[in-house]
Amino acid sequence: MAGTGQIGGNESGTTSAPLWRNRDFVLLWSANSASTLGAQVSSVAYPLIALELTGSAVQAGLIGTVGPVAAGSIIERWGATAALLAIGLVMLIVAAGTTLSRTIRHMPSLADATQADP
Repeated sequence: MAGTGQIGGNESGTTSAPLWRNRDFVLLWSANSASTLGAQVSSVAYPLIALELTGSAVQAGLIGTVGPVAAGSIIERWGATAALLAIGLVMLIVAAGTTLSRTIRHMPSLADATQADP
């Protein structure tokens, strides 16, 4: 930028568009923000779900602390790309299983529906 006399210009003298107008950057930033938000919500939600289901603060605490430690050791052993794919798949399975089990747990059973008074 030296010698051009322009703020925000590059060496050829042209100005570049702001990053928020770059579609690829906006998609990357949005996906990363959604992923980070989901990870933070999960780090709070899973121990709370464990506390509700088991009633044990120790088990809830173990879920909150063992998960990140296990993820770190997996990344060191397998490499970042394979570990991120594997951890993402495990997170998907756990989230789907948790949602399914919570849904089934709160559904009225068929026996309850047939015993209801008209």
